[in-house]
Amino acid sequence: MATTNKKGGVTKSTTQTPLTETQLYDVLDFAREYYATANNYHGVYTPDLINNRLGEITLSPKDITSEDLQSAIRDPVANQDKLIGYSEWLQFSESVSKRTLGYIGNLLAFNPAITCLNIENDEDYHSEQYKKDYAKVKDFFGKFDCKAQFKYVHRRTLIDDSFYSVLRTDGDKYEFQELPHKYCKITGRNSEWGYLFDFDMNWFLRMGLSLDQYPAVFKRMYNEIFYAQGIENYDPSNRLTARDGTWALWVQTSPLPKDGNFACFKFNYDMYANIPFLTPLFSDAINKSLVRTLQNDQYIIASQKLLIGLIPLLKDQKGGQVKDAFAVDPKTMGKFLGVLAQGLANNINVKPVPFSDVKDVAFSLPERNMYQENNKSLASNSGVTSRLIYADDGMSATEVVYSAEIDKMIAESVYPQYGSWLSAMVNALTEKYKFKITFSGINRADNQKFNLDMALKLADKGMVDFQSIANGMNMDIFEFEERLSSSANNPLWGKIKLLPNANTASFGSASENDGGRPKEKVVSDSNDRNNDRMSNIGDGDENGIDK
Repeated sequence: MATTNKKGGVTKSTTQTPLTETQLYDVLDFAREYYATANNYHGVYTPDLINNRLGEITLSPKDITSEDLQSAIRDPVANQDKLIGYSEWLQFSESVSKRTLGYIGNLLAFNPAITCLNIENDEDYHSEQYKKDYAKVKDFFGKFDCKAQFKYVHRRTLIDDSFYSVLRTDGDKYEFQELPHKYCKITGRNSEWGYLFDFDMNWFLRMGLSLDQYPAVFKRMYNEIFYAQGIENYDPSNRLTARDGTWALWVQTSPLPKDGNFACFKFNYDMYANIPFLTPLFSDAINKSLVRTLQNDQYIIASQKLLIGLIPLLKDQKGGQVKDAFAVDPKTMGKFLGVLAQGLANNINVKPVPFSDVKDVAFSLPERNMYQENNKSLASNSGVTSRLIYADDGMSATEVVYSAEIDKMIAESVYPQYGSWLSAMVNALTEKYKFKITFSGINRADNQKFNLDMALKLADKGMVDFQSIANGMNMDIFEFEERLSSSANNPLWGKIKLLPNANTASFGSASENDGGRPKEKVVSDSNDRNNDRMSNIGDGDENGIDK
C-alpha cells in the first residue's frame, strides 16, 4: 500500500500481511494482560475471572482437523500441547474415549503395604526409636489420603500424561494442588522422587491470580525472579537441595519437603515427552462425527417414500408426429398433483407424473450399521477390554478373564512410581528407620475377594499378614488397626447377650450339668460309676474291670 510523508509526497509502496485469527487473539491476550499488569489490577477479582483461571488448570481442549492431527502425530515431541488438547477434547465429546478413560482411571485400588528396610532383629520393633518413626508414618497416612489423592492423579495422567503439582501440608489434611501443565516443563528425573520440572512464573502475571492461593514457596520463587540480580545457578544437574536456579521467568522446583514439596507423575513413565494414553485412538476418533452424519443420512433416506406414475403419450397421432405428445395437459396434471399432495405426509413425495400406473418407491437401511461398527472399532483399538467398553455381542468367560488381566497389567504399571514417591516422602520425615511402600490391588469385587481369601488361607497355616487382610477389606494397616481397637473397646460389648442354643443352654442344676447337651446316663453293673466321672480310670483294674 502507498503511504504519504509529512510534505504530502508519496513514498514507496509496502505490502502488509493480514493477521490470522490466532495471531489476532494472541495480540488481544497480550494487550489485556499487559494493561492489567501495568495498571496493577491484579488485586481486583471477580468470580467469573477466578473460575476461568481455575478451569485453565485442568482443561485446555483443542478441536483440530485430521491434517493437523496427522502432522502432530508425526512429530509428537514438538506438538505435545496439541495432543494434550485433543485428548482433553475427546474426554467430553466422544463416548468410547470417555468410557475408556473412566474404566482405566478407576481400576486401581491403591492398597498400600509398608515394610521397614533396616530392621536388624525382632527387638527393634519394640524399641522407642522404631515406635517414634512408625508413629510419624502413621501420622502422615492419617493426614494424606493416598487412595483418593493418587486415584485423582492417575485419572489426570490418563488425559494429559503428566500431572504437575505441589503437596499442600499447611492444613490438617495433605493434598495435591494441581499446577497448569502449559506452565510446567519436565527437566529431569530422580530415582526416588520421580520426574523434576520447572515452573513458568508468567502464570502469576495474569489477572485473577494471587500468590496467596499457593504455598509460601511461590512467594520466594516470585522474589527470585523479579527482584534477584541476574539469572544465575540454572543448571539441570543441580542437587535437590539446590534446585533454585532461574532462567528468564522459569524457576526450578524441588520435591524435598523443606524445599517445596513439588511432585510430578506420568502415565508413560518411560518417556519424558507428554504423549496422552489415547493418542493411538485419535486418528479413528476424529472421523466419528463424519460417520455419524453419514448414518443419519441413511436414516433420513430410509424414511422417505416416492409415488411415481407413468405419463401416457398419444398413441395414434393424426397428421404426423407431434412434439411432447402427452395425453394429459400440464395444467390439469398440476391440479391433480396438488390435490394428491394435500393428503400425504411430509415424508412422502409426489413427483409430477400422470397416474395411469402409479408406483411407490421405498428405501431400506443396509444390514450393516456403520456408526455402530465405528464404535466397536474405536473400542477395540483403545487397548483395553473392548467388550467391557462397548459391545453388542457375547463374550466367553475365558475371554473376559484374560482381557481383564491385560487391563490389570496396563493399569498396575504405574504403581512403582507412586510407591517410590510415597516412600521418599515418609523417609524424609523419619530419623533412623526407613520404610518401603508398595501398592497393589484392582477395584473389582472378584479381585478383592481373591486377595482376602488368600490372606485368610495363609492365616490358617500360621502365616498371618494383617496388611494383606486389611487390603483385602479395602483398608490400609492403620485403618484396620483402628477398626480392631475400636471394636474391642466399644461399650456395645456390654449390651450384647449370648443367645441360648443346644451348645450353650444349661439343663438341670449346675451341679449336674454345666451347659451344653445333657449327658446320657448309661447304668450298668460294671460302669455306672465311670459314667458319672466320664472316665474309667481310678476304681478299676488295668483292664477297666470293677473290683
